[in-house]
Amino acid sequence: MRKTGWIAFGLWALPGIFVCLQVSAIGVLFLPAGLLVTILLAKFTRVWPEVLGISEGLAAVCLLIVALNADYWSCPAR
Repeated sequence: MRKTGWIAFGLWALPGIFVCLQVSAIGVLFLPAGLLVTILLAKFTRVWPEVLGISEGLAAVCLLIVALNADYWSCPAR
């Protein structure tokens, strides 16, 4: 039986995180794990509409980057 619902949606965020990290220097290390997670999720969860969780993973990485750089100022204060 394939899993459905919010848990499957949240699990689909993992491939999104791996895809988003591909643009970084350590992204190549995440490629095999991302492919494995994607294949396992496609086998054990319902694909549509839970696959939209990939966008949640992309957004989570972007939010993390923003949160880590929240105190950065591009111009010096006068």
